[in-house]
Amino acid sequence: MKGNHHDQRPNEKNERLKRQFIDYRKYARQLSDKSLDRELAALERFDVWNGRKDFAQFRIQWAMGFRTHLGTAKGANGNL
Repeated sequence: MKGNHHDQRPNEKNERLKRQFIDYRKYARQLSDKSLDRELAALERFDVWNGRKDFAQFRIQWAMGFRTHLGTAKGANGNL
């Protein structure tokens, strides 16, 4: 993890974007609530890991770093 960001307050802009994205995914892909909950949880993990930086400033390096983090965070059985 980049640091201990668990104590940071949510970024309201990011929270709005997450809700809009989930609404879009629900409509466009007709995903189940369970699938949408998983996607929202993944977005939240990324947001916390990334220090809740404004999504509008997104850089591909953030996604690459998070992917690397996920790969190293897996336990011996392959689960996070």
